Amino acid sequence: MPYDPHEHEGRLFHATVEWERQAPRPLFILNGGAALAALTFVGNSRCPVAEAVTDAMLAWLLGLLLAAIVVGAGYRSQSAFLSAHRRQHRAETQTPRARSAKGWGRIGVASRIVGYVCWCLSLGSFGWGAWDAINALGEVTLACRP
Repeated sequence: MPYDPHEHEGRLFHATVEWERQAPRPLFILNGGAALAALTFVGNSRCPVAEAVTDAMLAWLLGLLLAAIVVGAGYRSQSAFLSAHRRQHRAETQTPRARSAKGWGRIGVASRIVGYVCWCLSLGSFGWGAWDAINALGEVTLACRP
């Protein structure tokens, strides 16, 4: 069976869409859910806890921002790999534009690394926010007892 570059591009596209849907999902759920739970707690509490959980909220919002960067980095990575693949295929057939295929491949690798780092940092932001919220709420609860 002959090699079909369009079939390969279609598979890359579908893999990218699936990755962009699945990889950052836990980050959005963890950080967004934690922020929502903290806001619900702040709204229903009799004690003044809004100031206590401010740092935790900032950590979770940072985690959401990093999760959004993961999505963008994933898109950029696959886009660069697809451009490199197209240029490489052109070079093998007729067009002398393959010199920049290696550059697009490097951009793809760099984007993927940025995505992985931001994924880890987003997960760390959740942990940081959770730790800060536990400590802050413990202090407020002790100070608010009658």
